[in-house]
Amino acid sequence: MLGFVLVLPYFLTIALLFISNGKWFPFATRSWRGSTLAAGIIWLTVLLIISEAQSLFHGICFWSTFIIALTINMLLIYKIWKAKANLMICDFLSFKIGGYNTGLLLTIVSLVIIAGLMMAFSPPNNIDVLNYHLPRQLYWLQQGSLNPIDNINDKLNMMPPLVEITGMQFFLLSNSDHWANFSQWAAYIVGIVASSLIAKELGLKSRGQFLSAYIFSVVPMAFHEASNAKNDMVTATLLCILTWQALIYYNHKTEGWIIWSLTGCNLGLLWMAKGTGLFYGIPTMLFLGITLLQRVGFLKTFRPVLLITLLAMFLSSGQFVRNIDKYGAPVFKGRQGGVTNVVNETLNHKTFLSN
Repeated sequence: MLGFVLVLPYFLTIALLFISNGKWFPFATRSWRGSTLAAGIIWLTVLLIISEAQSLFHGICFWSTFIIALTINMLLIYKIWKAKANLMICDFLSFKIGGYNTGLLLTIVSLVIIAGLMMAFSPPNNIDVLNYHLPRQLYWLQQGSLNPIDNINDKLNMMPPLVEITGMQFFLLSNSDHWANFSQWAAYIVGIVASSLIAKELGLKSRGQFLSAYIFSVVPMAFHEASNAKNDMVTATLLCILTWQALIYYNHKTEGWIIWSLTGCNLGLLWMAKGTGLFYGIPTMLFLGITLLQRVGFLKTFRPVLLITLLAMFLSSGQFVRNIDKYGAPVFKGRQGGVTNVVNETLNHKTFLSN
């Protein structure tokens, strides 16, 4: 049950963004959907930085995680109490919910509940989860750090660790794997919200936004991923949030160091969630870069691009350093002549287009 200590800061952050005065987070103020996405980026970033800091001192243990999480909860509660704002105003409730929209909403809620029951009562049993997603968490707990593991399975070391780090922290507090599937299920819900906001930024009214959320929820792979301990659902959701961030800037010219910091953190989290996240994020970042160039020119584009890049590299640096220590390169290329080779033997335009 202590796993809720890690979940509560997320909801408190949503509330704090929702009641903010709009100076720092104009896209989240009085919008529970915008607050949900921004809070997800903030809390994942904080959790990753905390874990990396614990790892530096071999301090990954129950008490360090519990005390830090409890302190963050108390600080957020204090900030919300100090704000003394009305939390009842909600952009979603302004939607006309009836008939068509009601059917879509009931379907979405039903799928979320079913996936949640599967998440809660099904033990982690996917082959990849049993092969390296969960074992690496146990190794980290044993050694008290995220340092490379002496094991013949290179996936325990070289794979991006974000989802496993969150699972490890839940494991610490609950002393079981009951929370192993939670990150993916939470990402499923946030992804549904993100898809509705993407539709909103593309000009769709309430019915189109509900339909977008519905389409996301009924994608078979999304539904299945929502109840296991892999990392694909988290990656997809981070990509959706990144797309929403780019559209926010394109439509509303919302900028500033807070906005760019969130974008950089999201990009760094995407790199740390799954290797393919880097490549799938390229089109969105190109779109954002071209928009910046057209709007402010080359010289003024330098600062936001630099901030985004530095933050993304900072959040990824821990894993890159560990891979360099273990393999001599930030990205694992495979063992010479071994069965773990992950590099194409043939490199030409045909293999490139095929991939």
